[in-house]
Amino acid sequence: EQGENATKEVIQKINTILVQVNDTKVTLKGKESYIYVDILDFYPFDITKMGGEELVTTVNGAKVDFTAPLHNGDRVELYWRS
Repeated sequence: EQGENATKEVIQKINTILVQVNDTKVTLKGKESYIYVDILDFYPFDITKMGGEELVTTVNGAKVDFTAPLHNGDRVELYWRS
């Protein structure tokens, strides 16, 4: 019974959120909470190949770093600026 309760707690802590990355709706799933870098697990973007001079990372219009928290409904931008 203890194991069953622990499993229920883990399931309850896993959240699924929907964010918009550039113009694409992306579902983040499998974690309790999400930060910006988690987008890379669900959205195809290769940060290892420079595509411009600056990597733009914003949430709801504000510049953020890769550790910024994400919430359901956030509008995210991720692109290279020339």
